[in-house]
Amino acid sequence: DTGIDILGGSVSIINTSVSCYPTAVGVECASGTAASLSWLTVSGGSLGIRDYGSAVVENCTVHSCTTGYHGNYTTEFRNSIATNSTAYGFVGGDVYYCISPSGFYSASQTGTTTEDPLYCGPGDYTLRADSYGNPDNNSSGELIGAYPVRCLWGTLARDVTYGSALDLLGDAFIPEGRVLTLEAGAVVEADTANYGGTEGVDLRVEGTLRATGTAQDSVRFQGLNGTESWQGIVVDSDGEAKVLLDYVHLQNAEVGILDSGVYLADSLVVRHSRLESLDRAGIEARATLHQGDPVVLVEHTVIDMSGADYGIYLWPYSATTGYNAT
Repeated sequence: DTGIDILGGSVSIINTSVSCYPTAVGVECASGTAASLSWLTVSGGSLGIRDYGSAVVENCTVHSCTTGYHGNYTTEFRNSIATNSTAYGFVGGDVYYCISPSGFYSASQTGTTTEDPLYCGPGDYTLRADSYGNPDNNSSGELIGAYPVRCLWGTLARDVTYGSALDLLGDAFIPEGRVLTLEAGAVVEADTANYGGTEGVDLRVEGTLRATGTAQDSVRFQGLNGTESWQGIVVDSDGEAKVLLDYVHLQNAEVGILDSGVYLADSLVVRHSRLESLDRAGIEARATLHQGDPVVLVEHTVIDMSGADYGIYLWPYSATTGYNAT
């Protein structure tokens, strides 16, 4: 009835996965023990991790258990996640920077949240870039859960700054008022093969997309393995959207940047960048209306038209006013 039963001593268990029968306990620490449990994954069972001693439990992910974690008054739970619990995620102990949509019934809580941890997909417990578990998104400055930040999809839940690899697993949406900032070294790869994806996967902007690389280390947007096709960056807003790209390499898209909204984006700026392997165009703006004084600025940028219809296609939004375009 117990996956791992710790009966005595000071035991450390690291990088271990436990799958349980519905009535079983994943990991149990007996009274008098002082276990250290880290980077564990526990699934199924009536209880994920139960401690009667003085355990320190950190960077664990428990899912689909009736109760995620149950601790003694000396137990410490740190930087861990409980999901799909039909009772509480955490019961007893002191809880620091943990995530449980099912809530907490614990002696003390610091930095906890009941928000969705934003996993990358069904059965995939890596995290979206906008997850509270991302070290940049919580005040502990450390990863929460047993799995790394890996992906981007869905509606951006908070402002995000990121500078590493991200898989675009489905359409991602930056709503008005939100900012996605990609720093030098970031690689956004549209992985259309995952989760029933299609070539229509895109990064849609109503808020602000800011991608700023360097001459030595650009921000990259590409299809899977740098070959598969994806939709590209799509602007669809009421005129408030901003797309600000500097030292960016974008490839494999139908259109590199498509402004398809009724209103032209507030700012569409591309500098020191390269757009290539495109199906239709590098930059295409088809908005018919505008608000304020929108700017389309492209400078020191190469758009390789091999196989594309247009480099830059600008549809006049007014019979009397043109784009402020360079």
